[in-house]
Amino acid sequence: MAGATSSSYPVSRPSTNCAASGRAFAPGDAIMAALVTEPGTEELRRLDFARDAWDLGGRPAEPLRLFASWRCVYAAPDSKRKLRLGDDELLDLFNQLAESDQERQRSFRSVLALLLIRRKLLVYEGTTAGVIRVREATPAGAPHAPTIEVPEARLDDETMAAVIEQLTEVIGE
Repeated sequence: MAGATSSSYPVSRPSTNCAASGRAFAPGDAIMAALVTEPGTEELRRLDFARDAWDLGGRPAEPLRLFASWRCVYAAPDSKRKLRLGDDELLDLFNQLAESDQERQRSFRSVLALLLIRRKLLVYEGTTAGVIRVREATPAGAPHAPTIEVPEARLDDETMAAVIEQLTEVIGE
């Protein structure tokens, strides 16, 4: 597997069937989206699971490895919905990736942080020694959320642009 500086993070599109049961999704179904990796490839493949199948233990099978997952609601592929992931799903994904010790996932989280700043879900607090300092946005007058330190991705400009493009495709930005 190539490192964090490979040229892109290709990601497959959302599926229309549950990866565990094969059952077709209907608009409005509660699902779990999972990004998985396959040994020897850089591709991030998206698998979608019915929420009940996920709760009963339906997960990506070996040799696939879970990269990240989030809760969402299925929307038909031809729907006019612009965003594939809502604010809550994006923050869930961002917070889940905080636990990773994998360089690729940390780089993905760093780029996701930049997109969350752009979407005003995170507030930029500054950068020091290769760390981006952010906090979750709070309503006016509410106490500030704690500061989160996110190590900056070690990507060159071309790779960063490719990663942002791929992440934008995943989240529908």
